[in-house]
Amino acid sequence: MGGYQVIAGNTSDNVYGGVRITEAMAIAIPTVFELASGGICDMGVTTSCYIPGSEQAYGKPQHYSNSKQRYDELMMATNNDPTNKFIAFTLKRTVNWTNPYNPSVYYTTGAATVGVNGGAIYKINSNLSSNKIVRELKSAYERQLKNNMGF
Repeated sequence: MGGYQVIAGNTSDNVYGGVRITEAMAIAIPTVFELASGGICDMGVTTSCYIPGSEQAYGKPQHYSNSKQRYDELMMATNNDPTNKFIAFTLKRTVNWTNPYNPSVYYTTGAATVGVNGGAIYKINSNLSSNKIVRELKSAYERQLKNNMGF
């Protein structure tokens, strides 16, 4: 897809007494081309985020301002390390079984910068709810992640 690839799925499933917590996330992984170009296209967009004719004028395609903003937000969220840290939309489902005849289920959404260390994913920052990429991930993947959790 467009300016970044997405990996989505469940990351943990734990039971604490009568409460089951399942977490999932959709992680945006920008392409090397997008990182080198100084802008990141929307999901599913490959060329329309560039200013027409800019390649001839500047020697390389120039991004529209919203693509540059997406890139700047990515760089800020990852401390200028977008090849080892990624932006993610997070979803947590909590099922409380204290009343077995009427379990309560609720969802909590969020955002995080995640790092990859030896194949394990860990959260670094969770103050990214206004980030453009997070909003796109939420719009595109929230329903799918909920369906994957079942219930």
